[in-house]
Amino acid sequence: MRRRAHLSGLGLTETNSGASANTETDHRFGSAGKPFPGVALKVAADGELLLKSPGNMSGYFGKPEATAEVFTDGWLKTGDIGSIDGDCYVCITDRKKDLIKTSGGKYVAPQPMEARLQGHRYMQSVVVVGDGRPYVTALIVPDWRLDQQPEALVRHPRVCELIQVIIDELNA
Repeated sequence: MRRRAHLSGLGLTETNSGASANTETDHRFGSAGKPFPGVALKVAADGELLLKSPGNMSGYFGKPEATAEVFTDGWLKTGDIGSIDGDCYVCITDRKKDLIKTSGGKYVAPQPMEARLQGHRYMQSVVVVGDGRPYVTALIVPDWRLDQQPEALVRHPRVCELIQVIIDELNA
C-alpha cells in the first residue's frame, strides 16, 4: 500500500478557494506550498502575508469600513504572519492577532514555540506568555502518566533538568 503525504495549503473564505498548496510531487514539510497559478503573495513590512487573486472577494457585503481594513492597494491582508522562501514556498508562522509584544517592543509568535514544546513526549500542555513583559515565559504541565505524585516530580532534579534541556534546544 502506498502511503500518502500530508499536504498543507493556504486558503481563506475571502479568496473563495485555496491560494497555495503542496502537491505529492512538489512539497516542503512545514510549508503551505506554492501559490496556485494566478495567485500572487507577498510579505508586508510587518510580516503579514498579502494576497492578490482573481478569486479575491470584492468586499464584505454592506460593510465598506471592514472591507477597507482588509485591503491595501488591492492586496488582501490574510491575518497570517509568514514568509516566502526563494523557491516560492509559503510558510505561516502565526496569526497576526496572536503575536505577543514584549515590554521591549519585540513581537514574538507563541504558537511555533508551544507546538515544538508540546511535541515532546514529556509535555502535556504548554502556554507561552510574555505580553507586556520583559521576556517570554512558558508555563509547562508535564505529562504525569507516571506512578509517582506530581508534587514530588515537579521538584525532582532529573525532571527539571529534562525540561531545561528541551527549552535550551528550542532557544538554540
